[in-house]
Amino acid sequence: MVTRYEPPDADVYAQLTKLLRDKHGHQIYSEDGSQVDDVVARMLAGRRIATAESCTAGLLSARLTDRPGSSDYVAGGLVVYSDDAKTELLGIDAALIRTHGAVSEPVAQAMAAGALQRFGADTAVAITGIAGPGGERGKSRWERCASPCCSTTAAPSPARCGCPETGPTSANVRRPWPCTCCAAP
Repeated sequence: MVTRYEPPDADVYAQLTKLLRDKHGHQIYSEDGSQVDDVVARMLAGRRIATAESCTAGLLSARLTDRPGSSDYVAGGLVVYSDDAKTELLGIDAALIRTHGAVSEPVAQAMAAGALQRFGADTAVAITGIAGPGGERGKSRWERCASPCCSTTAAPSPARCGCPETGPTSANVRRPWPCTCCAAP
């Protein structure tokens, strides 16, 4: 949401701004008109981020790198759609996947840790989930997404989102911005 006001309405606008901050402060990423991509780029200044993506098939990496100067903060990313790719490219123990399933917080944490190590980054984010059609083993088209962040200076910070069966396909997972959780210093 973008808001504007005329100078004579400054008092009313201040009240509206306070109400929005009180009720939705955790969802506000900018009060100066900056786009979310600009905010993320500023938050990543001086840092290096790596990604490990399954159901989004590289959409987060594409979004991170779709701006000039992104090579200053993007170390690299891997699309690890299959379980074999997760074990071979990220070093995830196959037993962890068998025990918890590919769409689980433990596997997502291992994906982020593997990306962190592989790319020598100081921050990593992993996305795993079930995206249609049909989902995993007959489940819903979109079950959940686990986006834990790993960092060389902080413990993993899991963030989960869930969508109903009629929810978005992975091609629409461009608007939620999972890496804002791990970009903060």
